Amino acid sequence: MAVNDERFLEGTYAADIRADYGKCLKYSANDDEAVKLFFARREDDISAGRYDFLVLGLAQAMHRFGRLTVNFRAKADAAAENVVREYRGNPFGKMKFKKAVSQLMKSLDEPQPEPRKIERAQPFENPWTKGDAIAFKYRGKCRALKLKYSEPIIYEGGYVILIFEKMQGNYVTGFVKLFNDGYDPDPKKKGESEGMPFVKAKIEWKSDDGADSYFRYDYARFAVFIEGNDQAEKTKYLGNMSNLQLPVCEDNSYCIRVNFEDFAERAVHEYFRGNLKCYEVEEVV
Repeated sequence: MAVNDERFLEGTYAADIRADYGKCLKYSANDDEAVKLFFARREDDISAGRYDFLVLGLAQAMHRFGRLTVNFRAKADAAAENVVREYRGNPFGKMKFKKAVSQLMKSLDEPQPEPRKIERAQPFENPWTKGDAIAFKYRGKCRALKLKYSEPIIYEGGYVILIFEKMQGNYVTGFVKLFNDGYDPDPKKKGESEGMPFVKAKIEWKSDDGADSYFRYDYARFAVFIEGNDQAEKTKYLGNMSNLQLPVCEDNSYCIRVNFEDFAERAVHEYFRGNLKCYEVEEVV
């Protein structure tokens, strides 16, 4: 979906924003913290220039939850002006785009429902140290192609493990290994993971002046955003692996930041793109 598209607050984009806001309410102490957490979860969208779109989507979600404040409504008004003024689509689509924004703002004028009752979760308290490894269950199924007409590779089930390198706030950062398809890690046999491959990523390198660029396949450093203790409890602790030599990423600044619920899927996809150099990887529904 293009940013300057009249469908920007319909379908999966709007649904994702509502779902994210609901999670933020659950994992925050109050409504103000929920808004801050929402934008922390959406750093990629903000860096891609979608801040005003996020403000509008969040205003719509807050209204549905009965939590739209006067101050945030003012932010939504400013965001609406910005997205219309900066519209870069074709002239024939601009009328539809302005209409979509106008309809959204009118919906925010309607009376809000009573604030939904939120059962807040316990905030995340890090129980791990450097070298600890935890396993995440991958519950999806992905299809990968090495060549356009090659036989597809199907990966289903299995575990992804994260070996901690450092901790920064709610982000747990480290390197990732991928267990074989269907393999169930046993904490008593943590040595079995030593033969499993580290996940690599396809990284675009650019020179300082931007004149040269190329792709390389380097070890992937993941930063997983964990919001509550209930999420941490969904993982399987494998023990400390400080004796396992971790890889060194060429570009220390490169880090894949991902939310807890998206980590296993993203790690599996990066494995097929970076390790097996598949050109297409997608989830099978």
